[in-house]
Amino acid sequence: MFALLLALPVAMGGEALPPWPAEGGHAWPSLSLRGDEVLATWLEPHEAFWPWQSDGHAVRFARFDGTWSEPVTLARGSEVLANPADFPSAVQGGDGALYAHWLERIEDSGGSGVRIARSTNGGGRWSELGWLHEDLSASEHGFVSMVAVPEGVRAWWLDGRATLDGGPTALRTTTVGTRIAPSTLVDPRTCDCCSTDAAMGPDGLVAAWRDRSDEEVRDVTLSLGGEVIPGPSDGWEVRGCPLNGPAVDGSPEAAVAAWYTAGDDTPRVQAAFVLEGGIGAPLFVDGTDVIGRVDIALLSSEEAAVSWMDQEGDEAVVRVRRLHRDGRLGDPHELGRTSASLASGFPRLVRVGDALLAAWTRPGEQGQHRIETAVVPIAGLPPLEVRTVVLAPGATTAPETLPGFRSTTLDGKPLALEDYEGRPVLVNVWASWCAPCVEELPQLAELARRHPDLAIVGISVDLRSREPAVREMVARFELPYPVCQEGGEDFARAHGVTNIPVTWLFDKHGKLAWSMAEGFDPAMPEFTGALERVLGR
Repeated sequence: MFALLLALPVAMGGEALPPWPAEGGHAWPSLSLRGDEVLATWLEPHEAFWPWQSDGHAVRFARFDGTWSEPVTLARGSEVLANPADFPSAVQGGDGALYAHWLERIEDSGGSGVRIARSTNGGGRWSELGWLHEDLSASEHGFVSMVAVPEGVRAWWLDGRATLDGGPTALRTTTVGTRIAPSTLVDPRTCDCCSTDAAMGPDGLVAAWRDRSDEEVRDVTLSLGGEVIPGPSDGWEVRGCPLNGPAVDGSPEAAVAAWYTAGDDTPRVQAAFVLEGGIGAPLFVDGTDVIGRVDIALLSSEEAAVSWMDQEGDEAVVRVRRLHRDGRLGDPHELGRTSASLASGFPRLVRVGDALLAAWTRPGEQGQHRIETAVVPIAGLPPLEVRTVVLAPGATTAPETLPGFRSTTLDGKPLALEDYEGRPVLVNVWASWCAPCVEELPQLAELARRHPDLAIVGISVDLRSREPAVREMVARFELPYPVCQEGGEDFARAHGVTNIPVTWLFDKHGKLAWSMAEGFDPAMPEFTGALERVLGR
């Protein structure tokens, strides 16, 4: 099929599919795979005339295998609900049937609920199975994710039945086959309106959602093989739903997650590979005017492609970039542009063969939204390289003399930079979520082993809540030099660090001999020359 795709006319960011199989307004797509065939769902205004919500909506489905199949209507009318952040989807189950979901108003109570339908002939005809959840109260149910299991699909959703008594929104799950099984509780307190996602990984089912603590910290949480585990701690405290859920993708070889956070008032997109029994240290994806709305596609056991939206004025740019498990990044690749408003929905990304297919919504007047697409050959994505992470506008200026800094190492030992006067010292400022920082850690470790008379000190600017991620990096690369996290942010701020990684080399008198405010190679001539001078060689 993708030989056909890649022969199509070129559009912004990649190749364009044939026009979306809809007339009038159409919006908020979802994509999944059935072999090399793409399954697509979307919403249209019922009767397709202004205003957008006057007569409800139609849930539509079609397949793409080089050409679009004739669209099929799954549901229509005033009871069908539209939410740009909570859109219909369709997937193939482990039993070979197709399963679709959408939102409807619960007529008897006025609540919102999830309807499920099943097709055994490839999506040509659908039979409704009923409500996904047994609770039909006047509360909200939605943000569904589905993944294939032998009996059909396993579904997760946000369930608001406890909110009627002042309780929180919860995450529940069930299996769906020829019938819908009773649900079970997964997490009793979650974010109210951040999407969930799920995939099959090497160790079983992987589900991800945004948690919600009593202190309103909304970090990502995962379920691996049915066991709930804490996700990376971003410490994002927000008094309200951020409408930004995580995304996951998986295969028998690997699984990967991506999410948006604004912890420490620093908006950014992060990703992490799922490891045995847990999730790896977060890897930085982007932090420039980020809106979020992420999706992710696994490319191999070591690589993934992450999509998200950046804001530029009133517009949003849909981007994708390659990410390696070791933290290396490719340049962001622009797929297209849309509105920064919620009406633009959430771009979707799926890998098909040797290419990526993306779809997103461009809002229009009087309900005439439209879905736009791009196809990008994986080989055409910018290559992986070392990057510099910008923390703040401006250029980092190295201090002329060894700066003062007192802290405690991760081993619990006191450390003071001034104590190193009398011997050469290299100071490296870094963060566990910074891809170029991670890239140079093994090189710094090797440098320390080759030159025991050179003192190396690592200063992490990670938040205190991210200490486990810092420790994981130190252990992974077996760093033989002291690393401090306590006071790292204050140190960077006090000395004008605006980019990381930052590396400063001082001679035994505490005078600056060399500096670099980006990722560096210890074999570069400028550094080796300075190192020989400070070591007296």
